[in-house]
Amino acid sequence: MSYRYNPIKRLLITIYRKFSPIPGSPWTKGHVDDICEINLVPPETLKTFFSDCIQLLQKTKSGEVGDYLEFGVYNGSSLGSAYLTAKKMAQGSMKFYGFDSFEGLPKGTDEEHDILQKGFYCCPFEKTKECL
Repeated sequence: MSYRYNPIKRLLITIYRKFSPIPGSPWTKGHVDDICEINLVPPETLKTFFSDCIQLLQKTKSGEVGDYLEFGVYNGSSLGSAYLTAKKMAQGSMKFYGFDSFEGLPKGTDEEHDILQKGFYCCPFEKTKECL
């Protein structure tokens, strides 16, 4: 149990969420036909972001960018976008590492708002490999 919020505040949040629920999303609740099709951020937006980051690192580090680490891979959509962008920008020596429990979010992730719940963003390792 978390003691981050006092019992009165937790009760008020619970009551508030009864009257003002957070709508579910396809990647958190309910059936999903193909988890590989879910993009939390559009791929083209990610590719632009990664391209800008690589250019900034090239400028700052005199061409040497380094490796890419991502914590919380989910289905691999952002990791894949980073890889494709680096490949397009001739960053062949760049290595990519993704870290995830593959079990979704842990219990107590968002106790204040109860928006993010245990198991949200779960994508088994084999499915993540398939998506990548």
